[in-house]
This record gives sequence, structure tokens and C-alpha cells, in this order.
Amino acid sequence: MKKYDNSLHVRYHSEIYGIVKQYDLTKIGLTTALMDEWNGDINLEGDINKEAGMNVNTERMLKKDEERGKLITFIFNAIRNARQSPDDNESDAAMTLYTVIRSYDGLQQEAHERKSADIFGLVTDLRKTENAPFVTALHLTNAVNKLETVNKAYDEFVAKRAKDRTAAAELPPARVVRPKTDEVFDHIVFAIQSAYTFGTAPVEKELITKMVAEMNQRTREIEEAYHRSLAEKKANRKKDPNQPKDPKPKKPKKKDNDPDVHLPEKEEPKNPEDGKDKKPEGGGGSAAGGTEGGSGGGPEIHLPKE
Repeated sequence: MKKYDNSLHVRYHSEIYGIVKQYDLTKIGLTTALMDEWNGDINLEGDINKEAGMNVNTERMLKKDEERGKLITFIFNAIRNARQSPDDNESDAAMTLYTVIRSYDGLQQEAHERKSADIFGLVTDLRKTENAPFVTALHLTNAVNKLETVNKAYDEFVAKRAKDRTAAAELPPARVVRPKTDEVFDHIVFAIQSAYTFGTAPVEKELITKMVAEMNQRTREIEEAYHRSLAEKKANRKKDPNQPKDPKPKKPKKKDNDPDVHLPEKEEPKNPEDGKDKKPEGGGGSAAGGTEGGSGGGPEIHLPKE
């Protein structure tokens, strides 16, 4: 699981947790405290990954800034151009409003925070009693109203981003939390294996086998999605002729008849003639959770031999 990015890592744990949670803990050898600890670590990883949401707020903020810049340019150009209008009412209105907007020259290029304050000042000036009729005469009322709305939306995104950044700063880094989540998951797996081998009622071995099969199936699906993602990224990436080629991801080798869940095998009776145990048939898993000649690794769960 170390190869997964933060998003896929928390997705893996969340989905496997969802499978385990569906079962009666007393029948699969797990405790509520261990499950709660696992879930807490998963939720903490999810909070850390919300930093991507901050980037979304930044993108929205920049779009609103671009939108309000266009509105400012439209209003300024409309006033400047209307000074040449053959309609005396429009030209007089434009000359009056031109004296107002001159103090806001270069508003579009100002720093974002200062721009917000100056846009508020511009809207306030254009809505003053002595100026409002001129804004109406130039048909700019809707544009001024929209500028105010967009400016408020921009400020809301700024506040949301600041809040998210403050919350993110209080969280530990993912490199600290991820190993903790994996460690708790190791305890979960060990508890399941122990319950399968040594558990007594109400533990049910058949139920554990069914659950582990679901966990392994979901693990393989996520692993396949991971490799598809790597292939897609490689295909879409523009190759630099001087860039070294990426190593091909190695998929774990697996025998066709090697099951994901390894059940304890029964020992054959001793041969009285030679006094030696007969070797059990098949390639069962080891107590360490691996396989003898089976899959070369991966996060699948293997139930131990008795």
C-alpha cells in the first residue's frame, strides 16, 4: 500500500473497512476498540486529503477575480466611450461619472485583497444619490449590481480558503498518519488470522473465510485500478526524448490454482512403515501470511495453517 498516493491509500482502507464493518465483530474475532481506532485513522487521512478542496476554492477564487476584472473593464469603457455619445444626457452623465472612476484607474491590476476593498468603494461611489441617475442613464445598473455580487463571492472563497488552511495546519502530515493506519490494519489482519486458527464460539471460521474473500477481491480490484491509472498517465504524458523511461510496474506473480484465502490443511496420518509424515497436498500459506511459491507479495490476506 506504500505505493498508493494519499487519495488511493485512504480509499483502500475506507472500502476494506466498509466490508469488515458489515460483519458481527464477535464472530470474526475483532473488537470495537480496534475497529474504532482504524476508522479514526481513516477519517484523519480523509481530513488531510481535503487539502485538494482548498485548491478547488483557489481555482474558483481566481475565476471570480477574472470575472470581476472583466466587469470593471466593461463599466470603465462604457463610461469613457459614452463621453462621445451624440445624446447629451448620456455624454453629460459619462463626463460626471468619468471624474468618479479616474480615482480607480488601474483597479484591475491591483493586488487581490486591495482590489476587493476598492471595488466596494467604487460600487458605493456609483450608487451615491448624486451619481445613481447617471449610472441609470448609461444603462450600467445591472453591471454595477453584478460587480458587487461577484466581489462578495470572491471574498467568500478567500475566507473559506483561509479557514481550510488553518484547519489543515493543525493536522499532522500524511507521512505520519499513513503508517499508523497501516499498522492498525496489520493488527486487524493478525486478529482475523488468530481468530481463524484459535477462535472458539462465537467465532465462525466459514464467516471469516467469506469476509476475507471479499476483502481480497476488493484489494485486487483496487490494485488493477492502480495499474490502469499508471498506464493511462504514461500514455497521456508527453515524452521528453531526453527523459529516462519509466520502469514498468511489476505485477505480483500468481499461480493459476493458488487461492487468495489459504485454509489450514489437514495432516495425513503417519505411515507406520517409515514413521514419516506424508506431505500435505497443495501449496498452502505460511503462518507469516505469505505463500509458498504463491503470490510474490501484495496486501491480500492469507489465513494461516493450523
